[in-house]
Amino acid sequence: MARSILDTALVLAEALGGKAAASKAARRDPKLLTTPPATITAAMQATVRVLGSRLKARQVIASKGGAVLAQDPAQIDAATNALTAALGADGVKVAIANNTALLAIPPATVKEAWAALEEMLAPLGDRRVARRAARQNTMLLATPAATLRAGLPALVEMMGLEEALQMVTRDSSLLSARASNLKLIMPVLVNTLGQKGAYRAVVSSPHLLSAKPETVEQVSPTPTTPGVG
Repeated sequence: MARSILDTALVLAEALGGKAAASKAARRDPKLLTTPPATITAAMQATVRVLGSRLKARQVIASKGGAVLAQDPAQIDAATNALTAALGADGVKVAIANNTALLAIPPATVKEAWAALEEMLAPLGDRRVARRAARQNTMLLATPAATLRAGLPALVEMMGLEEALQMVTRDSSLLSARASNLKLIMPVLVNTLGQKGAYRAVVSSPHLLSAKPETVEQVSPTPTTPGVG
């Protein structure tokens, strides 16, 4: 066992450019020490292909952690292909550099989410609208397609494309709650804040759409009548 860990540590050091980098990665992600050396080598090669150079891959791993080196290289390649279709070649490099966990998303999930985004947003503009949303919040590509299809159309219908995109890109998790709450929450906010005020509030604080209407009524300021008080 000790010999196996030593062999793994040596391979990790070779991949990351030295013992110091390998030690830092192992402290941050201890699972690396029990990862087969062949997996680390192949995963590093796959990561280099994504980011364009070994230097960039080492920099990203030093910043974000080495968990990606414990992944199945085939998964990395498949996820990269799916993400590239959605984000474009330049967009995927930026996205992975910011969040290597994207490489762990099942490719089928990415493909289905991207298809849903294109279906929902492209008719409202063009493909660039969907790509912009995906680039601004890459976790949309980890959102189940059924969730996107249930929430996004009504959101766009009620709030307009730009406002809806701002909300979705700020917090993709609100989409699941939105479908059941939007028609209940928005009238309360509009009644209290006015239409423009309600839209501004929701864009800046998307979590409002997950609140209960009675809660919003309790915490919202009561409108005052001009000239009174």
